Amino acid sequence: MAFETEAEDILRELLRQPGALGAAIGAPAPAPEVPGALEKRLPLGNGAELVVATTNPEPPELAAALEQAVRDLRARMRLSGVTDVPPVLLYGAAPRPRDALLRRVETLLGALARMHGAEAAALTHRDELVASAGAFDEARRVRLPFLRH
Repeated sequence: MAFETEAEDILRELLRQPGALGAAIGAPAPAPEVPGALEKRLPLGNGAELVVATTNPEPPELAAALEQAVRDLRARMRLSGVTDVPPVLLYGAAPRPRDALLRRVETLLGALARMHGAEAAALTHRDELVASAGAFDEARRVRLPFLRH
């Protein structure tokens, strides 16, 4: 397996951690362009570095994930015999506010309702209505607890 592929796997694993928004390696590493993010630079050796864009504030558990990524990348460099680290840049999922997520859920609920010929669709969590789409009027809202059971 090529070093670039292994490095991408390590960076993908790092980007699964809360607070990691983008990561890059190289000599010098290109900085991930994430508006409002903090930038952390960690040396890998041979002039190469790991650059990570993190949320502000940085979650405490991210430090351990960064150290693990550095150890893994150094080990891959050593085992692959890589002296000139090629640039690799990946972005993670950008954090979204709750309103944006709810709009996306409502769009999907509307598509689901149209697909099945329903007038309305609703998403509930326990007794709380989270999102709805279609002709979801007060009469349907009142009947919702009975439909749940």
